[in-house]
Amino acid sequence: MTLLDRVFLAIIALLLLGLSALLCLTIWGNNLVLFWLNSSNLMFDGGVVALLLILLGVYLLILVTRRDKKKYMIYRSEHGLVKIGSVCVETLVVEAANQVQGLEQIKASISNVEDPKVVLKVQVYPGYNIPQLSERLQEKVKEYVESTLGVALTEVEVFVVGISTKGDAELGEVDVEI
Repeated sequence: MTLLDRVFLAIIALLLLGLSALLCLTIWGNNLVLFWLNSSNLMFDGGVVALLLILLGVYLLILVTRRDKKKYMIYRSEHGLVKIGSVCVETLVVEAANQVQGLEQIKASISNVEDPKVVLKVQVYPGYNIPQLSERLQEKVKEYVESTLGVALTEVEVFVVGISTKGDAELGEVDVEI
């Protein structure tokens, strides 16, 4: 649920509470609603309230009928379906990527669960050949996910978002490929 959904639901809840309170007051003998209904401003005030209620009602209908995006990958076996959560897949992708030397920070996301595509954002240690490191990373992730989950990835996209600021002394001996 998005922040906008929460705001509109809060507005709807407050409006329903207010209308319920006015109805209760009317039932207990308060004439406030009756005076409003008999006032000369009813055409404008009533129109605004009706329009607001219609818009919020339409929004609620859209919210109820909106489908959530799939947040899992499907593996079909001879015994039935296995649904694997995207968070689980992202965790396995990061674990596979950590097996490749030369990477400091790794963030993974699944951009499409029907034709699984993995997007990796990585930070590379200095001294590594980025194209070779990226290819090795793509191969490792693809093999690992396919062997572990039984799901074939359509693409592994790598974004090198930065070079690590750690010095050579902190990294130990770096295997530089040229």
